[in-house]
Amino acid sequence: MRKRFKLSLAAVIAIFTALVVLVNILSVVLAFNLLMKQVYLKNIEEKLQDAMEAIQEEGPLSDAVRQFQAEGVAATVIDRSTGQVLLREGGRREEGPPGGKGEDLSQALDEALGTETGSFFQGDPKHLVAGPVGGKSVTLLARTETLDLRLSCMVGPLDDAIELASQFTVILGLVVFLITLPCILLLSRRVGRSGKRIAGVAERLSDMDFSQRCPDSAIRDLSVTGESLNTMADRLEENLGELRTANDQLNRELEERERQQRLNSELLANLSHDLKTPIAIISGYAQGITEGIARTPEQTIRYGTMIQRESEHMQGIVSKMLELARSEIHPGVPELQDFDLSLLVREVLDSFQQTVELEGLDLTVELPETLTVRSDRSRIRQVLLNYVQNAVFHRSGGNRIRVTLEAAEGMAWVRVANSSPPFDEETQSLIWEKLYRGDAARSRDRGEAGLGLSIVKSSMELLSQPYGVRNLEGMVEFYIGLPMV
Repeated sequence: MRKRFKLSLAAVIAIFTALVVLVNILSVVLAFNLLMKQVYLKNIEEKLQDAMEAIQEEGPLSDAVRQFQAEGVAATVIDRSTGQVLLREGGRREEGPPGGKGEDLSQALDEALGTETGSFFQGDPKHLVAGPVGGKSVTLLARTETLDLRLSCMVGPLDDAIELASQFTVILGLVVFLITLPCILLLSRRVGRSGKRIAGVAERLSDMDFSQRCPDSAIRDLSVTGESLNTMADRLEENLGELRTANDQLNRELEERERQQRLNSELLANLSHDLKTPIAIISGYAQGITEGIARTPEQTIRYGTMIQRESEHMQGIVSKMLELARSEIHPGVPELQDFDLSLLVREVLDSFQQTVELEGLDLTVELPETLTVRSDRSRIRQVLLNYVQNAVFHRSGGNRIRVTLEAAEGMAWVRVANSSPPFDEETQSLIWEKLYRGDAARSRDRGEAGLGLSIVKSSMELLSQPYGVRNLEGMVEFYIGLPMV
């Protein structure tokens, strides 16, 4: 690949400035040598023609002719009819026949015009001929019906003036260039530094580094370029931040989806296990009845009781699954109404009264006489049933159960606590998932909470009301909050 020759910005500006100075010098020199010279010669030609007209109209010895002579016009005038020289160069009037330059004039006119009248400039295209005392002059030859004329004007000093002006222009241009060169180099260095800083910032931007910004420059174009680059860097940094935020959000959503898929797999496995056990028990006892193993009425009643209990257990699992699925797929609209929360808590506790007595549980209940709240009564009843059932059947390390209802700052708080080791932070977040369990036995101290807490989560989030769990001394407490009327 061909390697390109690269120039620095300072060198480019210096070369460009030198070219500009050179072009200006050449333009001035050409203007002096062409334009000014042509204009000067044209003015002389017009002066000679005006002098010729003055001689024809007023005579060779008139005041107008003397004025032209004073301005440098030399004239020779010959009377054609007598051959007498009426005016000779130098302004003298001649008597007698023509001779010398007068004969030369008549001869030149005869060769050019013959017997015709007219005028012409003598010499090269610029009408310059040798003057009478050296140098060059513009000469006009003319013939009228009565006169032969030769008019001339010296232009010798013109060439010297043009040459002197050209030399002065060249010297002045070089002096100006040498004076301005340090300023040009200093300015180009400043421009180069600003350009390098802008290029450095652009290179960092290409490496996705948005920490640098272009400094302000005294040069307007570079300042505008730097501001545009800074604006682009700000927008890129902002867009990149948004992309990173969206990417983080997407990663969290993917992790959540993977976790949900894992929990769904566990749900399916646990549900299969939960249903498999009662089905096996029911099948075994039903086979015992049909094959006559239960021979006494007492055995038949016991077998039937076991079948009924396991059927109810299966029905409870299926009912909770259907309720959870219904709340997730089609949660519906909460039916808000005013009701006595104290009365509802008592109704829920009455449902477990027989179990509490059989298990010998130490139940403590602290309820006000009445406490009216506004919420969906059926959903809150299901939440309280799940909390109390969870406290009754999933306790560890004691038989204490405590249910309290209190009002605070416009909210009614229901708290259900039972004897249990404290939950760690991970367990406190996982117990609300569907059929989360720490082991196959649903050991509470390993984090198992079944389907009930998932239903609690779904219902309370639908109602937009607070719920949660916290560790107490020797106990774990679940709570919900409802707005008071």
